[in-house]
Amino acid sequence: MTTRDGAAGAGAVVVGADGPADSGTAVEWAAGIARHWDADLRVAYVGPDLRPAGWLVELAGRHGGRPEVCPPGDDVGSALLDAAAGARLIVLGSHGHGTGLLAGRIADTVSSGAGCPVAVVRPGAEGDAVVVGVAGGRDADAIGLGADLAAAWCAPLRLVHAWSDVVTHAGERLHRSGEGWQTLRDRARAVTDAARAAAQDRQPGVTVETEIVEGTALRALLDAGRDARALVVGPYGRVPPEGMQLGSSSRALVGFAACTVVVAHGTR
Repeated sequence: MTTRDGAAGAGAVVVGADGPADSGTAVEWAAGIARHWDADLRVAYVGPDLRPAGWLVELAGRHGGRPEVCPPGDDVGSALLDAAAGARLIVLGSHGHGTGLLAGRIADTVSSGAGCPVAVVRPGAEGDAVVVGVAGGRDADAIGLGADLAAAWCAPLRLVHAWSDVVTHAGERLHRSGEGWQTLRDRARAVTDAARAAAQDRQPGVTVETEIVEGTALRALLDAGRDARALVVGPYGRVPPEGMQLGSSSRALVGFAACTVVVAHGTR
């Protein structure tokens, strides 16, 4: 058992545990990724009692991980972020009890403030493909992580891009684009072609599919997530990367997607 008030080891997979009844799925998911990546697994519990808990020792040991107890500090989310400094991946469950470590509010805090990717694991998600939302621009981290997950699971990778002729800019109302549909469709194809090339360069052995959907990114990805093994998205969506806020689409996917959602922050 380790009691921590500092950083986790660089490159570790850190999974938040909220109690013996609620943490098994997230820890099992994290352990599988840690094995594929040959990374250390750390099972972190945030709570006021820093003494070892038998359930935490047993849960971590069952999956070859190291149990850690983290002092809560100002709030649970910040405590977990401190404990996971330097991690390669943070893993959370999608719901929980007790301290609320796995609750939506904490998942939102951690997903917004992490310096590495954050996975919010959904129990019962049994899809096949890894789905990545691509928009052009700041997609490199999401594409790379999606390709890595697909390779680890021997799963196909599906790159989904949504387009619409209805556009908006900050502080403006919705309006129709002045560009023709063919121009918009050609641009969408260019986005998915570039994403495919990047994914194949990252993991040449992975089967890569592309899908172009007319409509909003949120609707397209919610639909794609219904039969996905995991859904990988960038952190910002349509919100500029100012401060520590997730984009509205990414936040909604963390809260409502049917499958595991991974917010692909680049490691800072």
